[in-house]
Amino acid sequence: MICKIDVSSVMLLLCGLYAACLWGSTLRCYSLFYDSMVEDFEANYAAASMISSLSLVGCAMGSVFSSPTFKLFGYSNSVMLLGVVSCISTLVASFSSSIALISIGFGLIPGFALVLLHVSTVAISNTFERANFFTQMFFLGLGLGPFLLCPCFQYFIEMFRWRGALQIIAGMFLNITVCGAVLRRFEQNLNRKPSNVKQCQRRERGICHQILSSIHSLLDMKLLANPSFYVYTLSATTYGSVFFSALSYIPLYGTKVLQLDVFVATTLVLALSVGDGFAKISLSILSDRISSDKMILFTSSLMLLMSFSVLFLSLTRSYIVAMVACTATGLFIGGLPGLRTTIGYNEFAPELFSSVFGYSTGVTLAVSSATQYLIGMLIDNTDNLSMVYYIGAGLGLISAAIEFSWFMCLYQDTRCRKRAKSARDDQTDNMVLEVTPC
Repeated sequence: MICKIDVSSVMLLLCGLYAACLWGSTLRCYSLFYDSMVEDFEANYAAASMISSLSLVGCAMGSVFSSPTFKLFGYSNSVMLLGVVSCISTLVASFSSSIALISIGFGLIPGFALVLLHVSTVAISNTFERANFFTQMFFLGLGLGPFLLCPCFQYFIEMFRWRGALQIIAGMFLNITVCGAVLRRFEQNLNRKPSNVKQCQRRERGICHQILSSIHSLLDMKLLANPSFYVYTLSATTYGSVFFSALSYIPLYGTKVLQLDVFVATTLVLALSVGDGFAKISLSILSDRISSDKMILFTSSLMLLMSFSVLFLSLTRSYIVAMVACTATGLFIGGLPGLRTTIGYNEFAPELFSSVFGYSTGVTLAVSSATQYLIGMLIDNTDNLSMVYYIGAGLGLISAAIEFSWFMCLYQDTRCRKRAKSARDDQTDNMVLEVTPC
């Protein structure tokens, strides 16, 4: 473990925050470009929304292929290359006359690159002694990014039109290469080359066996034989469905159900963000006091409390009570991403973390996108926005139950191992007493 926080660690923290801020802005701020593109291309909003959709697709693809990419090219080389490619693709998109090409150049490719930078910084920070502090700060950037960059994007569009705004954002993507250069110092401590014995064993095998073994190792397919991987992914997926889907309809819930003004309804999102940020900052300081064997129980408790706060939000018709419910939801759900990342590093081998985090994030993004679409269909058919939060509360309860069951299984396994070790120690002591002469 890397114990001290030096200049390099601070640079890594800044790079992780920068990646998270840009990633958060791609998730929340791309809709600012819709009106300008609809006007210029005489298209509809469905076509313009392809930018955000392909950005999510790029994030999912980057999550799934992050570990193989890092194994082939390394953290630093992968991030630096994709930073340059993202800059060029966004710059080319600013001169394009096709929304499809703009969506690929400005949505798909940068989304792929930003997730790789995010995964690499999280993977490296988990080798630090205060790993949860870094991961909580990284995830804080997901909420801080839209707060800082959405007004900037709007200003760029008003001053330079959307094409000029893309050219400025291309320069922001080019800074990803600087972050890739920072990763090089940490990368040499993480690279593990196969031993000579393994290399000799591979030479003795057939070509087909070597190819299959290489694919198996490259994709970390041994995770598929680990039941904890499925539990971890399923829990993360249910959490993501609540966060990315149910909580996305808070402004609409405020205007349609609570009968609030549009501006007042956005304050509900502000309350959620305040609770979310406070939780991340608090847990970044206090989470080191939570033992690793109790962290899963702690996250399941947070999910349980979050489910009740979401259910309470669906039942209230008071603005003040809704503000309290949104703040409580943010408090309970805010620290979960960082805590889940630390759990993934503790429960799986360090060399498997990139694959565990990447695969679970990819599945979460895919399922969350599908859930958001299905919830939209449900609203169209039922015209009942309260159903969104009933579903969100149900998914939260499922996630809490899964994590609590996982904790009980690990707890029983730990107790069995301690009993077996104690029995072996007692047997060894008895043998020593029998052999020792009087």
